[in-house]
Amino acid sequence: MEIELIGICKGFKAGDQTQSILSDVNIQFESGKFTAILGKSGSGKSTLLNIISGIDTPDSGKIKLNQTDLTDLSDYKRTILRRHKIGIVFQFFNLISTLTVLENVTLISELSGGPKKQTYQKAKNLLEQVGLGDKLNVMPDILSGGEQQRVAIVRALAHEPELILADEPTGNLDNKTALMVMNQFLKLIKEHNKTLIMATHSEEAAKLADRIVFIKNNQLVEEN
Repeated sequence: MEIELIGICKGFKAGDQTQSILSDVNIQFESGKFTAILGKSGSGKSTLLNIISGIDTPDSGKIKLNQTDLTDLSDYKRTILRRHKIGIVFQFFNLISTLTVLENVTLISELSGGPKKQTYQKAKNLLEQVGLGDKLNVMPDILSGGEQQRVAIVRALAHEPELILADEPTGNLDNKTALMVMNQFLKLIKEHNKTLIMATHSEEAAKLADRIVFIKNNQLVEEN
């Protein structure tokens, strides 16, 4: 999936003042590539991902996903597009504690009306690829942090989206586990030819990217 941001501005109200988070952001993300977005806490990394996903809307500007302008879509249509085209990996896993590992992974596909047998087989195959083939029917709260994040990664990929957005996906893990999870994550991304945009504060994780951009002074700056 190709993504283009044109003149994106976003701010938040703080009393009588509006604090600018993103200011006139213009950037294109190439299909099939991994882009890392670096920036300190509060710099706007998560806000940028939320805007690209259509979870949040900009104050001005346009977001194009394969020429579809998100700013022209209703909340409902953005939700449907996200359900079919975008996978999201969060820092804190966001697994549903009352569902098994397999049920967590297949939930989005089931909501989209996919064939149940095919959906479950695809999920099982992905879980086996990340070493969780023996955890299909367990509840998430008995898994380690690294295992939960691997489930979250598989969940983001299981419905075959074109774009993966990852918000500090290893930020809640120790260094050894983070490296292991990141390597498995990128292996799946490459095997399935997905476009990945990842917000991170980890320079080690960013070094694995095809491209690095920084958020500085409310704008995106490309690394030479």
